[in-house]
Amino acid sequence: MAAQKSTLLRNGLIVTMDNHERLLRGDILIENGVLTQLGQVDKKNATTIIDCSNLILLPGFIQTHTHLCQTLFRGQADDLQLLPWLQQKIWPMEASHDAETMRISARLGIAEMLKSGTTTIQDMGSTHHYDEIFEEARQTGIRINGGKCMMDFAETVPDYLLEDGKSSLQESERLIKTWHGTENNRLRYSMAPRFAVSCTTHLLAESAAMARQYGCNLHTHASENRDEIALIEKRENSRNIDFLHKYGFTGEDTTLVHCVWLNEHEKDTLHDTHTSVAHCPASNL
Repeated sequence: MAAQKSTLLRNGLIVTMDNHERLLRGDILIENGVLTQLGQVDKKNATTIIDCSNLILLPGFIQTHTHLCQTLFRGQADDLQLLPWLQQKIWPMEASHDAETMRISARLGIAEMLKSGTTTIQDMGSTHHYDEIFEEARQTGIRINGGKCMMDFAETVPDYLLEDGKSSLQESERLIKTWHGTENNRLRYSMAPRFAVSCTTHLLAESAAMARQYGCNLHTHASENRDEIALIEKRENSRNIDFLHKYGFTGEDTTLVHCVWLNEHEKDTLHDTHTSVAHCPASNL
């Protein structure tokens, strides 16, 4: 039987984030990765003691939208609008990843977030090599909701990233069965069609159904750019949020990312369905 490991964070200024928003000077005991005591803790209970007298102890930050697959692309073509940025820069670079470079990209992105106090992330990958991202999350200890992105609409997706819808769903299901709920539920899967522009209605509907079958979240981009919205209006005769709502991409289990260009009806839809929105100021301002 493995020996119990415990760490005592001693005499720190604790930001509790409890219902009373208390700040207190005290200790935190961590046993086998679980916070078990807060307050004044007997140091005899700890195998490791860390003096936190000059430190602030607070819950880890949560990053609600990341692309660990894009860490190495930072600063590329920041002067381009969304669709040219994707088509000319990001998609070709994503396609160039092999398993090793995907691991490096994920490792660097996770290290940067952990260093700045982020301990939980929601991530969207590329169409391939998502096992590598989960493996890096497993090794580093970060908590992740993540999944491969899905792209099967031939008219808008380049050949080098274009998936067959059935194969994309099968790969997502394999990843769910491999990773979802592992590491004491620290690693969880999110179904992640990239955005309405890159997906068929079949893929969207089946993704939503699969997420609910396995108890996963839904995670996609929406209404980040007016050209994106115009494409959906022309193709589907629908506003972006209405289109996603029709195929199951609203609800308490759904995060829509950006949502910059919404009309009042779309805002009401998100409110009424309790859909979460992840704003990205650094991307959109």
